[in-house]
Amino acid sequence: MSEWISVEDKVPDILDDVLATNESGSVFEASYWAVGEFVSKFRIGRLGIKATHDDTVTHWMPLPEPPQE
Repeated sequence: MSEWISVEDKVPDILDDVLATNESGSVFEASYWAVGEFVSKFRIGRLGIKATHDDTVTHWMPLPEPPQE
């Protein structure tokens, strides 16, 4: 499994689905997306179905591959 990546070191590619964690240690699926030329955010759930939480995301990692049968 991948290691957690600090958002201070690197952010995911735009629209990548990732696992993210926040300051309180919660882990959730999130998408990284661009609002404008200089503004980008993390959204909880697929393409922002839930609220934006970009200010609390501290680390992220790529989603693991699904199990093979």
